Amino acid sequence: MYDISWANQPTLQSVTWDGARQRVSSPVRTALEKVLSALDGSVLTREECLALASCSGDDLFGLVVAANQLRRQLVGDVVSYVVTRNINFTNVCFVGCKFCAFSVGPRDETAYFLSLDEVAQKCREAEQWGATEVCIQGGLPRNLPPFYYRDILRAVKSLMPAENTGSIIPNPVSTSGISSKPASKLRRTVATIRVMKMKISHPRIQKKLHTSTSASTTPMAWL
Repeated sequence: MYDISWANQPTLQSVTWDGARQRVSSPVRTALEKVLSALDGSVLTREECLALASCSGDDLFGLVVAANQLRRQLVGDVVSYVVTRNINFTNVCFVGCKFCAFSVGPRDETAYFLSLDEVAQKCREAEQWGATEVCIQGGLPRNLPPFYYRDILRAVKSLMPAENTGSIIPNPVSTSGISSKPASKLRRTVATIRVMKMKISHPRIQKKLHTSTSASTTPMAWL
């Protein structure tokens, strides 16, 4: 086991890079100082990235100190958070990927499908609890009504007009059999009701998560 007794708030708050750099090996020190100077990790070469990813001992200590200093320079010491609620409208899914651990087939005894009223009720509860965001998620069922996702968004925003609706995923639109015309209307709806996040994973991540290529929507295909 590595000695990481230094990994505590008082130590990391009191040590600066100038105080730690002499303990760090030359290759790691050079790489870290490149990042600290540019305020951008993309200046590193592949070899330098590998060296930082595998460092230990004093090099690891220097890496943490440099990262802490860089974080402070870029974003400061203020920490914020969002009160959110995930609303899983169904656990029915035909894909069988590795993204979740709760999907079932449509005939499973635990299968469920929330109505729009039930989604709305969960939004009311979230607002009462102080939530400022709801994330609409669920499985990928077949044969949904053409405007199902649009109607979910409208139900949410009618109750929480000032809040963010997050995590609308392109995959359900592309895999549910929705025709291009309703899909284009859904995208226009998304554009007009301030959806906060569109989850589009990097292709390498999608390839690992999805065993079925049909369940993976590329960023360019969605946009």
